[in-house]
Amino acid sequence: DIEDEVGSQDPDGLALRDFALALKGAKESALKVPELDVHAAVLDFDAQRVTLGELSVKGASVAAVRLKNGELDLLSLLGPSSKSKSDAAPWTLVADKLALQAASVRVEDRSVGRPVVLAVDDIGLEVDGFSTAKDVLSQLKFDSRINKNGKVGVSGSLGLDPLKADLKLDVRNVDLLPIQPYALEQAKIAISRGNVSTQGQLKLGSARDGGVLADFRGDVTVGDFASIDTLNATDFVRWRTLRVGGINARLEPFSLAVQRVMLDDFYTRLILDEQGRLNLREIQGGTPVEDKAAADAPLAEPGLDNRLAGERDEEQRGQGEGQRTAELAPPSAPPPPIRVDRIEIKRGNVAFSDRFVRPNYNVNLTDMAGTLIGLSTSPDTIAKLDLSGRVDKAAPVKVSGELNPFRQDAHLDILASVKDFELTGLSSYAGKYVGYGVARGKLSAELHYTIEDRKLTATNQIFLDQLDFGDKVDSPDAVDLPVQLAVSLLKNSRGEIDLRLPISGTLDDPEFSVSGLVVKMLFNLIGKAITSPFALLGSVLGGEEELSQLEFAPGSAKLGDKQLAKLASLAKALVERPALKLDIAASADPALDTEVLRKSALQRRVKAEKLKALVAKGEAAPSLDDIELSEAEYPELLKKAYRAGDFEKPTNFIGMVKDVPL
Repeated sequence: DIEDEVGSQDPDGLALRDFALALKGAKESALKVPELDVHAAVLDFDAQRVTLGELSVKGASVAAVRLKNGELDLLSLLGPSSKSKSDAAPWTLVADKLALQAASVRVEDRSVGRPVVLAVDDIGLEVDGFSTAKDVLSQLKFDSRINKNGKVGVSGSLGLDPLKADLKLDVRNVDLLPIQPYALEQAKIAISRGNVSTQGQLKLGSARDGGVLADFRGDVTVGDFASIDTLNATDFVRWRTLRVGGINARLEPFSLAVQRVMLDDFYTRLILDEQGRLNLREIQGGTPVEDKAAADAPLAEPGLDNRLAGERDEEQRGQGEGQRTAELAPPSAPPPPIRVDRIEIKRGNVAFSDRFVRPNYNVNLTDMAGTLIGLSTSPDTIAKLDLSGRVDKAAPVKVSGELNPFRQDAHLDILASVKDFELTGLSSYAGKYVGYGVARGKLSAELHYTIEDRKLTATNQIFLDQLDFGDKVDSPDAVDLPVQLAVSLLKNSRGEIDLRLPISGTLDDPEFSVSGLVVKMLFNLIGKAITSPFALLGSVLGGEEELSQLEFAPGSAKLGDKQLAKLASLAKALVERPALKLDIAASADPALDTEVLRKSALQRRVKAEKLKALVAKGEAAPSLDDIELSEAEYPELLKKAYRAGDFEKPTNFIGMVKDVPL
């Protein structure tokens, strides 16, 4: 349905008033043009060219609907499209000036679950030197209001054939709430508020293959943003300001460089639900069929006991087996060039809730602040990390070092520490996996992890102060390990446990897992409380020696320097652990000790003969142990000792003792 009034006082012009166009059966007009004026119009059929001095439109409005099939309802006015190509040359439109004032566009998208309305009003457009001819650039200026609050401004040059644009963008406070239905299609997140602003320069061009070339340089800010985790009906992510500055982005080929990313006053909520699923993974969008399949799938028990059992089985399988090897996949294609010079966070808060354990566990990582400098996909760069925070506004946490996760060798050198973390909050985990709650205790730790040439080396320095377990908890998930005995062995007289747990591995191991290595180390450490408690004491004291026995030299009652050091370590461990009692048992080697004792007795008899000679001469008599024997005097002294010995000796035919050759 069309209503209009056409006329003009300009012989070369055209005036259109109160034009309205409605789709069949619609109550409201899809297109309204209150005023349209054309001046200095020239139609050249031979050149297939339309020339306009000026085309101005005032107060025009467009209302369109995107249907559930994704098509716009206004396209029905064009009728079925013809796929046949015409060989006729296209017409050229030239206008010295195009002007659009006080226009508006309303688009309702019904293709998503909940309809989305985009309302653009106060549209003002001025184009100078417009032309559809080849290699012609026009100058344009565009202003509008988005959904009553946002402002969008565009100015610069534009060419249509080929596509070429150099535009200045000025977008301010565009509300993100209307895009919430689109977000829900991609993830189970609802946007509750937020706005986006951007200022920059956008360049467009045509590629040889017909694609679009794009280059953007500028800044983007997302402010006052908040979102909701619809699965758990709680806050998910919110922040005051996210500013990305100094962007240099390009398509075909893709590259991205950012000078600075700043995140201020942010909060995120991580939840492990009753089935052991982390919301960060579960919020990803999916079809109802996929969601049901995921819900019906059996869940692996994320318990510590299962991991320990797996480590135990692996250790048993490894007896007598060779080193595990794996065929490495060919190197993947290098990542696109991406560089972020500086990432800075301030006033951060990460809240974690574990609903899988009973009672539930909640912890907050507060006062988070830090920087990541020099993050890049280039393999010859290293990023510097410096991050700090507090656990529940109390225990300080710090992470610093260098890394490049994009390198083939995954270079890493990170030092992380926490001080005076209250362990009573972990009582739920201790009861479930250890079999005892935590009555008191604090944790301090320093973890140093390095990866060089895809090989991991790490030290875990762990300090537990005043750790005491509470009552026994009847848990089917608790490990069958002598935890109480291990704590007694490890704790000194001041109630402290100081552990150093080194681990190592290779990223090329198909079963590589940092957590698996740490758990295995802890499992072996606690297991030593039964299998080799003295080795456990030795590891606590910083040594690797076995303290379960002290070895004397054969036939000797004196300890060597090494054995004296072991004895001193054992004495220190017992002094610091007055609750421990030590039973000592002695043993001897009949074969080895007997032979050495015989030789030692002979040596003493030979020395005794020399001592007699010294006394007979009136010389000072040293102790028997201090007497030294020379090779020259030894045969004669041995003969005297032999003759003086009280034992049966062979004699000659007249009954005298015979000499026995050496």
